[in-house]
Amino acid sequence: MGKGRKVSSFCRLNECQNRRQHPEDQISQVPVDWISLLPDEVLVFILSLLTIKEAAQTSVLSSRWMNLWKYTRRLDFNASKSLEHLEREPEMLESERNKYVNWVNCILQLHEGLTLDEFCLYFDLDISYQDVIDRWLEYAFKRKVQRLELNLLTNGILNRAWSKCCDFPDCLLDLNNGLSKLIEFRYLRALCLKGVNVTGEVIESFLHNCPLLERLVVVSSGKLVNLLVSGSSLVLKHLEIQYCHNAKSIKICDCDNFVSLGIFQAQNLVLMNLPMLAELSISGNSSNFWSSVFPQLSRFRSQLELLILKGYKPENIMVVRDFPQLSQVKELVMDTGAWYDNSLMGLTSLIKACPFLHKFVLQLLWVVPMKKDRENEKGAKCTLKHLREIKLVGYCCRTSDVELLMYFIDSAVTLEKIVIDPRSQRCSRVTFRRTKVEKAAVTSALKEVKQLDYKAFLVMEKGSDLVAPFLLLQHLILISIMSQDHISDCDAVVVMHDYQEYAKLPDDVVEDISKAVIPYLNCLKYRTLRVSVIDLESKLLIWLVLKSILPEVYCNSLKC
Repeated sequence: MGKGRKVSSFCRLNECQNRRQHPEDQISQVPVDWISLLPDEVLVFILSLLTIKEAAQTSVLSSRWMNLWKYTRRLDFNASKSLEHLEREPEMLESERNKYVNWVNCILQLHEGLTLDEFCLYFDLDISYQDVIDRWLEYAFKRKVQRLELNLLTNGILNRAWSKCCDFPDCLLDLNNGLSKLIEFRYLRALCLKGVNVTGEVIESFLHNCPLLERLVVVSSGKLVNLLVSGSSLVLKHLEIQYCHNAKSIKICDCDNFVSLGIFQAQNLVLMNLPMLAELSISGNSSNFWSSVFPQLSRFRSQLELLILKGYKPENIMVVRDFPQLSQVKELVMDTGAWYDNSLMGLTSLIKACPFLHKFVLQLLWVVPMKKDRENEKGAKCTLKHLREIKLVGYCCRTSDVELLMYFIDSAVTLEKIVIDPRSQRCSRVTFRRTKVEKAAVTSALKEVKQLDYKAFLVMEKGSDLVAPFLLLQHLILISIMSQDHISDCDAVVVMHDYQEYAKLPDDVVEDISKAVIPYLNCLKYRTLRVSVIDLESKLLIWLVLKSILPEVYCNSLKC
């Protein structure tokens, strides 16, 4: 009771003190809305960082906020979520197109800003919407847009027949005079056109009449045939020309500011005098194309740091035997098909040509993983002294996968991380196909498990903190774990999937093997490699690849 009286007295004392305070002091205790005290220009800048929907929702805050969002300098009409829905219900396409057009028109009618930092259109629109797109572009350029993006690809990711693609409106350009009719073109800093037909003449006009243009991306244009990008006065730093299948000649030379370049196959590709080029991505399908490209890379041997090569058939790349030495390449990315389980060891000659390589990424494309029995092939003999990380995407336990992985483990003396991801890259961006593709990869890998004697496996005892791998083909290991903390000090990585859906050893098998294995667990000797786990809903089926994970005596005792 005494303690209660003290608390009551203290409360009454506070009340008396509050009553004696001046009215000005009481007013000062009211929370101040500091944000609303900011100038309109600052508030509009903040609103421009939000999506259109989020910015519009602030109109209910107060009368002052009611119209502020209408002055946003960023109009991003990205409807990618609607496109994901259309992948499952394509019959709704026309209805969704009309909704998208009405949405954009409504926002533009309400918008009152005089300038635009960014204007983005992202939806599946074809040539039947040419007129409305022309009006939208004119609206953006009249407001001195700085960053313009048009992604009109099928479902936002797939190429459309070029005859059904919208054209970039010539009415906005005066190609005869080399100047735009709308002088506001000069404010453009970044331009991205996907699924939009644009000619080489239009691109060159942008380059020479937009003095601030630093980034240019053109994807899937059917009218791009010839392109010349040249001039030391260009401020362009990033150029990407992809999937323009009608391109015959692309020449890029004498550009002092180029930092990154991405190019799709052209009949005649010339790269020359690009002193700042550090990142290069090249895509092509024919062996003749690759034979003409690789000799040109020697011009950039002392400056390239990132090299990305994409080819539908890996043999068309591997047919090249004399790769130039690229002494500065730190990261090499290969994106190629894996259709018939043919050996990929020919890629090791290219890897050998990058003596200071730190990271290697191989992204394999396939629909259904095909496997065949054959003897392992050998790769180029070399010691990869600087290679620290490898990532194999689309890995599904084929002979070609395993032999390449073993090559890295044997050759990379400073390897720190191995990441293996079984998801094929062919359908990685198409949501409704993912489950089927991933399940195909896991199913293929699990066939190896079922063919082996369970006595050759190690497993983790339930409730134990010990890590227990399954010994598979001496190198390929399967681990079923509940927490990635268990492998924090283990040898490197890999791949995970929802094991609850795809596979799980019977409980009685786990228990029997655990009892037989516990005495030997202390014999495990792991090399110290960092672990990288891709968590798919925390249900993991991990393929762990190690070299000499178990002592030979230990392996023999298990087989007994």
